[in-house]
Amino acid sequence: MMDVDFYKDYTLEGFLGDDHLIKWVKYPDEENSEFWIAVLNAFPDQRGNIEEAADVIRILNKQVQPDTTALAQRVWQNIEGDLQLKYNYQTRRVLKMWTRIAASVLLILGFGFGAYYLQQNSMKVFHADYGALRSLTLPDGSDVVLNSNSEISYPQKWHNGKSRELWMKGEALFSVKHIARKNIISEADSFRVHVGNLRITVLGTQFNIKNRRSTTDILLTRGKIRIDFNDQSHRPVYMAPGESVHYDSVANRLDHINATTEAATAWTQRKLVLQGEALSDIIHVLEDNYGYQVVLKDPALAKRQLKGTIPLNKKADLLFVIRKVFNVNIEQRDNTLIIY
Repeated sequence: MMDVDFYKDYTLEGFLGDDHLIKWVKYPDEENSEFWIAVLNAFPDQRGNIEEAADVIRILNKQVQPDTTALAQRVWQNIEGDLQLKYNYQTRRVLKMWTRIAASVLLILGFGFGAYYLQQNSMKVFHADYGALRSLTLPDGSDVVLNSNSEISYPQKWHNGKSRELWMKGEALFSVKHIARKNIISEADSFRVHVGNLRITVLGTQFNIKNRRSTTDILLTRGKIRIDFNDQSHRPVYMAPGESVHYDSVANRLDHINATTEAATAWTQRKLVLQGEALSDIIHVLEDNYGYQVVLKDPALAKRQLKGTIPLNKKADLLFVIRKVFNVNIEQRDNTLIIY
């Protein structure tokens, strides 16, 4: 079996012609499945190319295809019965029309089966819009709350005996269902969240992940977490309840930080708990959670700090607090906020 590093910079076209991927798609077994899972874990950015190539390979190799032969015969029999074909000009014209109809029927059926197959083998994707929260229950019974402008995706089916894999962007609070028979993390029991360069393995856990602007903050409220680095630049990090870590992907540095559960998860109750954060941090909330472009006329304002709790039931509440507390004006031009 080849080295997983071989596929680091592979393109979609490369995967489509790769004999090893074609073999895995057509004749999957334990060995080649483990290899391609290792490739996905090592290079999560290649997930889209690999999945798209696999879907195309399956369709091209006709692993799922409708039996259109009998259907075509029935279509033609109906045509012949209805028209009582006679070889004259009028009949030939009608026959040509029905030929086009029959071809269209078969083409539509072919697309229908192709769409059905893609649906069965694609990822489920859930997204929370700007300014909105979204609550989800996963196939294993675990619960997820998505913050504004956040997304999770996972395979259509989680198979027994394999870890539950999920990918996310933005911020989410997870309450993971405990399915282990023993109080250990195993392949069959684990729940894994992929976020940037991090792979978080959990077991019967509640935790919050915030992934914004090349940084990831993780707060564990109960259970266990193991953080692995996809590039293996650090040793695995184990977290205990009440601990928080901050990861900077640019510096490739992970630090333990002081954070409270109340502040980290306040967004689930549509609140923003500030413990001395600067106006620049609040501006990030406006941009990341509500989709605004913010222009700060006086850069000195960015360092001014605020403590307290701001309701977020309406984005107007946040703008009102900024105006009053920082004594500034806010002008809105379409999706741009100008603070001065």
